[in-house]
Amino acid sequence: MKKLRLISVSILFAALCLAFTACNQGLTAGKGTGEVRIVIDNGATRAVNAEGMPQFDESNTKITVTGEDGNQLAEGTTSVTLTLDIGKKINIKVVVTTDAGEWRGTKEHTVTAGTNTVAVKLSKTPLNVGNILSYVVKNDLYDSEITLKLVGKLPDEKLLVENSRIGGNYLDRPVIARDSIGRIYMLYDTDSRHLTRFDAEGNPHCEIDLNALQNPSSPSIRITTMTVDAKTNTIFVFDANSKNIYALTESESKTFIHSNPFDLNSLADVAPADTVTAAAAYNGALFLAASGNHTNKLIACDVTLSGTSLTLDEKTVETLDKLRPASSGVTGGSADTECTGLFTDESGVYCLLREQKSDASQLYMVGALVQYTYSDGALTKKQAIGLHSKAGGSDPSLAFDANAFVNPVCFIGYDKDYLYIADDGAEISENAYMGGFYTAGNKNRIAAVKRDTTALSFDDSTSDATWFAEYTAQYAEKIPTLLWSTNKGTYAVTINLKTADGSIKTLASNIRNQKTARDSTGAVYILYHKDSKLLLERFAADGTRDESFGTAKSGFDLNDLDAAITDIAVDFKTGDVFLLKRKNNISDPKITAYMAKKTDGGYTNFSAAAEVTVPKDPSSPAHIDSVAAFDGTLFVAMDVEESTNAKKKLYAYTMNTSSIGAFSLNETANEPLPELRSGTSMPTQCTGLFADGQGVYALLTQQDPYSDISPYALGQVVRFSYDGSTLTEDTSVPNSGGLNPAASGTGALVYNPAYLSNPAGFIGYDGDTLYFADDGVNIEYKNENYRINGNKDRIMAFNRKDKTVSFISADEASWSEIYNEYRKPNTKVLLWENGKSPVVGMKYWLSDDGSTASPDNADALWASTSSSENPTDVFCYDQDGNLYILWKDNSNNYKVRRFDLQPPATAEGKEDYYDKAIIQDANLNLQAGETVSAIAVDVSDGTNYLYCADNGTHKIHRYSWPSSFDSAYRDAGYSISVGDGTKTVTALAANKDGVFAGVRLNNASLNPTKYFLSVEKYKKTDGNSAGGTSMGQEDIPAEPTDSSPYEKIEKSINGLQIVDDVLYAITAKEEHGLKDDNGYQLDSLKNSGELYKIGRTDQAMPYPPLESKAKPADDTNKIGYGFYRFIAVKPKKLVIASDGAWGTDGISSSNHVEANNNKVFEYDLEKTLLEEKADAAGGKFSKELIRDTSASGFDWK
Repeated sequence: MKKLRLISVSILFAALCLAFTACNQGLTAGKGTGEVRIVIDNGATRAVNAEGMPQFDESNTKITVTGEDGNQLAEGTTSVTLTLDIGKKINIKVVVTTDAGEWRGTKEHTVTAGTNTVAVKLSKTPLNVGNILSYVVKNDLYDSEITLKLVGKLPDEKLLVENSRIGGNYLDRPVIARDSIGRIYMLYDTDSRHLTRFDAEGNPHCEIDLNALQNPSSPSIRITTMTVDAKTNTIFVFDANSKNIYALTESESKTFIHSNPFDLNSLADVAPADTVTAAAAYNGALFLAASGNHTNKLIACDVTLSGTSLTLDEKTVETLDKLRPASSGVTGGSADTECTGLFTDESGVYCLLREQKSDASQLYMVGALVQYTYSDGALTKKQAIGLHSKAGGSDPSLAFDANAFVNPVCFIGYDKDYLYIADDGAEISENAYMGGFYTAGNKNRIAAVKRDTTALSFDDSTSDATWFAEYTAQYAEKIPTLLWSTNKGTYAVTINLKTADGSIKTLASNIRNQKTARDSTGAVYILYHKDSKLLLERFAADGTRDESFGTAKSGFDLNDLDAAITDIAVDFKTGDVFLLKRKNNISDPKITAYMAKKTDGGYTNFSAAAEVTVPKDPSSPAHIDSVAAFDGTLFVAMDVEESTNAKKKLYAYTMNTSSIGAFSLNETANEPLPELRSGTSMPTQCTGLFADGQGVYALLTQQDPYSDISPYALGQVVRFSYDGSTLTEDTSVPNSGGLNPAASGTGALVYNPAYLSNPAGFIGYDGDTLYFADDGVNIEYKNENYRINGNKDRIMAFNRKDKTVSFISADEASWSEIYNEYRKPNTKVLLWENGKSPVVGMKYWLSDDGSTASPDNADALWASTSSSENPTDVFCYDQDGNLYILWKDNSNNYKVRRFDLQPPATAEGKEDYYDKAIIQDANLNLQAGETVSAIAVDVSDGTNYLYCADNGTHKIHRYSWPSSFDSAYRDAGYSISVGDGTKTVTALAANKDGVFAGVRLNNASLNPTKYFLSVEKYKKTDGNSAGGTSMGQEDIPAEPTDSSPYEKIEKSINGLQIVDDVLYAITAKEEHGLKDDNGYQLDSLKNSGELYKIGRTDQAMPYPPLESKAKPADDTNKIGYGFYRFIAVKPKKLVIASDGAWGTDGISSSNHVEANNNKVFEYDLEKTLLEEKADAAGGKFSKELIRDTSASGFDWK
C-alpha cells in the first residue's frame, strides 16, 4: 500500500544565498561576457533544526539554471560555474529533498556587469511532507498497540513512536498535527499521555508538559485532542474533563507558556453533552467538530490570544452531513455519523466523516470528505466526495465500493497537489453462504485528494500500514482441511490440520471423545478428553493455538463451568461458541447450553447456563448426535421419544446472543431425519451438521458391518432449508446425496466407491464445496462370506450449488473407525495321539510346524481326564478356521466341542491360535443314538451348519445355530440319504456350494467282492444328490481255505478340505500281508497316501479328479505314508497328517521289523502338488503298529 504522509506541517523559512560573480572579460561596444560562479553558503551544510532549516548537501540538493527560452543552462548540486552574457535573463531553481519533505526556492535574475549576488529564498514551509504510517502491533479491543513511522520521499522509514496504546482507557488513536515549518506534534499514550514534538525529519525534539495545565479548578485533566495553527504555530489542546481549551505558545526554544482555560460551554453552539472529536487551526481561525445528541457540528471561531488570555469568538456553525438516512429500512435505523479529522489551509476546511454499523441486521462502513470555504466569518459547503453510491438509499447493508471511502480516520500528509488520508477500512462483501453481508478482511488504503479538482483516488498497493484497527475476515473462501486418525492399539485420536501449502500440523494428540467445530475463518475448535480432563481449545486457520481461549487460557477450567458438557457448536457467521449437554430427567428433559460471545477483542467468558426443554431420549444416557449454529440459530440432531417410537430429528433453536447476560434459546422448528434402511435394528446416526446462509447440511450414516448375514454400510448427505420457522428437506438433491440405491433392500451390500459408506464429519470447504470425511468400511465377499476387509478412508465433497457428492482423495487420514483387513485363517498345526492314563481318549495340542512333542496335560489344547469326556480323532474346521472335535460321553452319546480361532497374540504373530479356556457355550449335544463317523461345518453366507454322518441311519444330519454353538438344533427338514448299510461315510466337507462326502460302497454281489470309493456332492438347499466322482475300487479277497498267505488292500477317503472353492481329498492305502499262525495274523503292513485336487465346488464333479499326488511306501527306507487328516487351515496351503507305518515278519518273534512313520506334509497350492514338504510329526496320531509279545503278528490300532 502507498506510504502514509505527514498530517500537517509548518516549516520555518531559510534564506539560501547564491552568489553569481560575473567577471568582465572585456567591454566591446557596451557588451561583454563573464564567468558566473554559483556557490551555496561557502559549501557549509546545515541540519533541519527547530527553525526548520533543512540539511542540504550534494546528496539532496539540486540547482537548475535555465534561460528565458526555457533551455537549461546549467545544473549542479552545491557548486556551478558558467559564463553568461551581460543582460541575459536567467531563472534559478533550488530543490532540497529530505526524508521529512521537500523545500523549494526560485528566483529570476538579469545578469549585470560586475558581481551578481542573487538571494533565493527557500520556503520554510515545505511543499511536500512525509506521510505517517501506523502499524497495529497488538490487536486487542481493550489494550491495542500501534507503532508510527514517518515516510517521506526517501525510501527509509523513521520510527516516531513505538507501542503506542489505543482503545480502552487510552486515546482511540494518536492525534497528529504539523506546524508551519513541518515539525510534527503527536498526542499519544504509552504508560501515560504524551504530547511530543518531532523535528521535520522525525527526530524527537521536545516533550510538552501537559501536567502544567493542572490548576485548582482543573486538578485532573484528560487531553483528548489537539491541533496546531499551521500559520502561527499556536498549539491548542482540549480537556475533556473540564470542557476547557488551552493555547500553548513557545516563548523560547522548547519552552512553552499556556493560556488560561477557555470554557467551550460558553460557545453558543456547544452543548454540555457535546464532545470535540477533531480540530484544526489556520491563521487565527479555529475549527471544531463537536458531536452530541446524534448530530455533528462544525464550528468556526476567531482566536484572540493576548499574553495568557485566550478568547474564542464563535463566528458560525454548520451541521455536518448525516451519511446515511436516519432510517435505512431496518429496525434500529442507521448509526451516528462521526467527524474523525479536520484539515485547514488558506483555501478552506476539509472534514472527514464516517458512519458504520455492524449487527445482525445491518453491516456497512461509509465515509466522505466534505470541503468548506471560510470567508468573512462564514462557512460555505463546497462539495462532498467519496461517499458510497448507495449510502443514501434504504439498503440496510452495503458492499465495499473501491471508489468510495470506507473508514477515513485522519489526514496523514500533503504535498503541493494532494492531501493524503488514511482509510482504515474493512472489505464488506455479500455471500449467500454467509447469509448476506460479512466482513471479508482489511482494506487499508491511502486516499489522495487533488486540491484543485478534488479528484479522489485510492491506493492499497504500495503501503504495508495497518492503521489503527484490524478487521478479522469473517469468511475464508477456502479453509484448511481437518484430518484425524485413530491409533489401532490405544484408540487414541490425533487431530491434524492440512494447511494451504499441503503441510500437516498436529493440533492435538492422544485424545479421546473429541468433538470439533469450525468457524467461517477456518479456525478449529476442539472439545476433548485427555488424561481424565475435559479440555477446550481453539486454533487459527494456520494451526496456531489461541492462548487466550478455553482451557489454554490461564485459570479457566471446564470442570468449574460444567464437567458434563459433551458437545460444541460455533456460529459459522458470528463466531460465537456454544457448549452443550443433554440430560434425560424423566419429568423435564433438557438441553443445557453456555455461550462465549466473540467480540472485536476476543471472546467473553462463558455465560450462565441456558436451558430448553426437549423430548426424552429413548436411550440412556441422553445424548446429542450433532450440532451446528448459524446467525443466532442452533441446530441439533438427536433421538427423541414420540409415544412409543424413537425418531431421529433435526431441531432449530433461536438464540438471544446479544450478550452473555441475555443468552437464551427457544425451539422454533423440528423435522424428522430420513432413515437410510428400514426394518433393521441399527439406527440411523447423524455424524455431522453444517449450517450456512443457504440451509443445514446433515451427514447421515447407518451400518451393520459386523452382521454375519447382511453386512452393510450406508451414508447420505441431506440438505434442509430454514426460513426462521420451518425446516424443509430438499428432495432435489441428485442421486439421493450419495445413498446407495440398494439401501431399500435387505441383503448385504459390498463396498461401492460410487456411494457413501460412513460419512463421519465435515472437515472444510472451498467455495461451493463442502468437504467431509467418509470413514468407510470395505465390505467384500471373501472366503464364502461377506467380510470386512479394511478401511475405505476417503475425503468426499458436496457441491452446495449443484448438490452433488463426489470423491476427492483417499487415505489422507484413518478417521475414527478401525477395520482390520480380512486375513484368511492361518491356524497352527493340530497334533494328537491316544492319551496315556489319566488322559482319556485323544490328547490334542498345537504346534507351529508339526514337530512339537506331546506337552504336559496342562499345556495341551485338550487332554481330558474324565471318563465322561472322551475326545475322538474326528474333527473339522469351518471357513473361519474354528475347530470342531467330536467326542463321546460315558454313555457313548456324541458331542461336538468348538474351539474359536483367536487372532495373533502380538502384532508380529503369524498364526492364529485357539484359546482352550474359551469353551463356554462351545459344546453341542448331538441327538442320542447317532453313530457319527465324520463331521463338517459350513458357515458361509452368514449361516451356521454342522453336518454329521450317522452310519447307523446312513444319513447325514444337519444342525443349525443362529447364535451360540451350544444352542444348535437338528434341522428336521433337512437330511442327506447316503444309501443303505453297504455305504459308509468316512469324510465330510461343506461350503456354500454343497455338502461333500467321502463314501465307501461294499458290493458283495460281485465276485470277488469289491468296494468302491467316491466323493459325492449333495445340495445345500435340500440335500438331494448333485453328482459325484469315483476315487477307485479294490477287491475284498476271501480268506484262503488252505492256510496260504494272502494280501488284503484297505483304502479309504480319510479327509476332505475346501480351499478357495476347490475341493481336495486325501486317501490312505494299506497293504495288509496276512499269514496263518493259529489263525491269520498281520505279518506285514505298509501304507501309502495320495492327495487329490478334485475340482471346483461350484461346478459338476469331474472325473477323474483334476490332479493327484501319490506318496507310495518306501520299502528301501522302511517308511509308510498314511494320509489321514487335514490338520490346519492356511492360506494357499494344505497341511496333512500322515499316520504311516511299515512292518514285516510280524509272525516271527525274533525277526519282526516295524516302524511308525508319523509325518506332517505341507503342500503349497500356489505351486503344484508335486512339491511337498515333509517333517517328522511330534504326535503319534491315531494308530500305532506294534507287536504284542503275548501273541503272534502285528496290531495296527
